[in-house]
Amino acid sequence: MQKQLVLNSLKTVLSEENSNPLFLEMDILLMRNAVNLNNYYFTESFIDEIVQNQNKYNGLPLVVDLERLLENDYDGLGHQYSEFLNKFFTQQIGNYVSFEKKYDENGIAELHGTARISKRNEDLVKVINELYVTSGLNFSVEVIAQEYRVDENNWLIIDAHPGNLLVSDCLVSVPAEPSSKALKLVAQLTKGGKEKVSLEEMKIEKEKLEAQVATLTAQLNEANQAVTTLGKEKEMLTAQVDDLSKYKNDTLEKAEVDKINALIAEVKESLSEQELTLVNEVAEAKEFTKVQFKVNEICAQKYKESIRLNNSTGGSFFSVTKQKDLGNDELTKFNM
Repeated sequence: MQKQLVLNSLKTVLSEENSNPLFLEMDILLMRNAVNLNNYYFTESFIDEIVQNQNKYNGLPLVVDLERLLENDYDGLGHQYSEFLNKFFTQQIGNYVSFEKKYDENGIAELHGTARISKRNEDLVKVINELYVTSGLNFSVEVIAQEYRVDENNWLIIDAHPGNLLVSDCLVSVPAEPSSKALKLVAQLTKGGKEKVSLEEMKIEKEKLEAQVATLTAQLNEANQAVTTLGKEKEMLTAQVDDLSKYKNDTLEKAEVDKINALIAEVKESLSEQELTLVNEVAEAKEFTKVQFKVNEICAQKYKESIRLNNSTGGSFFSVTKQKDLGNDELTKFNM
């Protein structure tokens, strides 16, 4: 059986005579052994289980939408339960210290509880007193019902069971009314009209959240697709740049190699095997200027050596053989 969250509101009495400098004490009518117009029916056994197990329930939280309460938004108070998130958005302001079963004039069993609110928060105490004076201090129980049945009258029967628990009590809103407000107050809380609106608001909230999630998911998918597309385009552009760079480098390298080969071919006959080896070693770097510098260096050295030899023999002209060693087939006259 699916677990149900049951919300049921009844009347509250502020007990000034039992209050003290530390706590504000309230006598709260939590529930009755009678069906309400929400079709909820708490059995007397359910009430007895709470009263007989006070150690289990003492300390039960008293909660409220504290932000709205302190902003004096008395008409907007509710359980603030998100069915979509399965979470309450209320804050604890007090707790129950005892429970008692009483009977009304018609013999209907009622569950009463004594709750305390700390006076430490002066603004909260002030608001609670204002609501009490204006008959606006009303609470709605929050019950988890794991085991229940629906009878032939379509009443949801909640009996004593380990899975059926009173879990908290929440301060809720009630519209201000004229002098007969107290009677209307009890009637409205019994009908659960305010809670039906609250649950409907939760349904709308769920639909809005689902729509927002769907929109954000679609946007995220679009962004991921855009990132993927940009990534592919980047890869293509990078490959194109690499190809162009390689083509450029290959072209420049070929031009350099062609110039180097032409230079070596031009001076090859004028160089010794050892000198040619030195030039080829430099040529491995494929930089024409370095090869050109090396060739010039070798030729300059050969030129200086020829002049030295010529001076030592007293001659004033180079021989054809010596001239060829300098890389020129024509006889050149040097004035010494």
